[in-house]
Amino acid sequence: MLYSYYSQVFPVDETFYLKILKSENEVNVTVRDAIQTDLDTRANILLIQKFGVNMEVKKGIRAFYVFHKDAHAYSYGVINDQTIPIECTFDCSSSMNMLFSTKTPIIKKRVEPGALEFMLHAEAIPSASDFTRATRCLWVPIHE
Repeated sequence: MLYSYYSQVFPVDETFYLKILKSENEVNVTVRDAIQTDLDTRANILLIQKFGVNMEVKKGIRAFYVFHKDAHAYSYGVINDQTIPIECTFDCSSSMNMLFSTKTPIIKKRVEPGALEFMLHAEAIPSASDFTRATRCLWVPIHE
């Protein structure tokens, strides 16, 4: 009943956060809408920088993943150590019983030289008794 109430009152794309601040001094807080920002991408990049494990290293490209044990989920990112931009493709289409944060299990992104780019999240379907994670990282240089 509670879910039904909230889904009727609040739009589906809204997320609520509760932040409790305790201070002996006065605290000023400004609340902004983060939907139009890149906050989610920046948070994922920080996650991969701090906890990422090498998945693949080849010819100036490093692919990373972070495993989230409790959710049986993976976050993927890539660093372009070259001096030219690349088009990076993450192909998870051989995975079984997985959900993806992108519309398809294959995603392509442009990665600038020296940049770390968040690619996608993949999570085991909660009701699945078994899952298989399969990921390939392919890339081609972009000559402009």
